[in-house]
Amino acid sequence: MEELSEEKKQSSIAQKASRTAMMAAIHRFMASKEEHPNFQGPDNLAKLFLPPKARFFLSFSFIRRSIRKKLHKKVPGTYEYVTARTKHFDNIFKHALEENIPQIIFLGSGYDTRAIRFKDSIQRTNIFELDAPTTQQHKKKLLRKHNISIPLQVSFLPINFMKKNMANVLSSAGYDTSQKSFFIWEGVTMYLPEEAIKETLAFIKNNSGCGSTVAFDYFYKSLCRRKILLLWSEGID
Repeated sequence: MEELSEEKKQSSIAQKASRTAMMAAIHRFMASKEEHPNFQGPDNLAKLFLPPKARFFLSFSFIRRSIRKKLHKKVPGTYEYVTARTKHFDNIFKHALEENIPQIIFLGSGYDTRAIRFKDSIQRTNIFELDAPTTQQHKKKLLRKHNISIPLQVSFLPINFMKKNMANVLSSAGYDTSQKSFFIWEGVTMYLPEEAIKETLAFIKNNSGCGSTVAFDYFYKSLCRRKILLLWSEGID
């Protein structure tokens, strides 16, 4: 089999990042339409990132029920997991803002909307969102299209994680390695090789101030081996 060129590899990574970001947005949108308060998702801005057709069809409850059933049949608990994860990361993000942690860094932010949904709680915290250029450009374009203002404390940093040095990208935007920082790494580790995960954790350890923390989720390797992640990288059949 012919080995992929470096350019094709990078293109594949960018496309995958875009697909997984979209799948997360679809899950969050569906959850936001739940009627029961215990199951209702908090991301009321997820709809902005969906294609018009997807937003239209997913507005019908019977279609959402059909998709949830299909998800449950393929991978039980996926939908519930993403909804619970969104709520949990919302809570720890809000707590970090309340504590006035100087810096919050989103690694692979995708279509995350926390900096916008909780903008009234941002005081002196600087927020850095790192992601693939294509996903980030699309995100900013849609926010502008819907007249969503971006807080001044937020910096969007496009990065090719396979090529660019994260330290250089952050420092160019004013990131201070001596400051206490909070890293949010949501829905990313399960798509990365083990070495990349170790390198990222080492970066956090060596390039952040005393008391810094990282919040991330992960799957057991055995789960990934059963190719459950294909639901995310290829979409729902």
